[in-house]
Amino acid sequence: EAEADSMVTVGVINGDSGREQSTFELKYQADMAPHDFLALLDRSCRKHVGQPLADLQWLSQLQPDERFVQRSCDLRMVADVLDRHNSASSSSSARVLLLSTLPSRSPS
Repeated sequence: EAEADSMVTVGVINGDSGREQSTFELKYQADMAPHDFLALLDRSCRKHVGQPLADLQWLSQLQPDERFVQRSCDLRMVADVLDRHNSASSSSSARVLLLSTLPSRSPS
């Protein structure tokens, strides 16, 4: 049986304030290639955040209770989000992707 489409909730944290700046949902199709998902995410970030995905950081957690580590948004990020969901026992568990804007550099 083919896996149904599912939603990925994307939260974007402001790198300066640490507050949530934007939240939006993306529909992830089971047969979607990872690079197509990245392209969809990039378009959505431009629309909802006003910045391309390349200007954002992925907030990654190796373990649920560890602190977040900033990483670049790439195919490894897509695999992590989808693998975490696929390994979850409950089909109702949502896919969540946390991103952060880069802190603005103070003028020198």
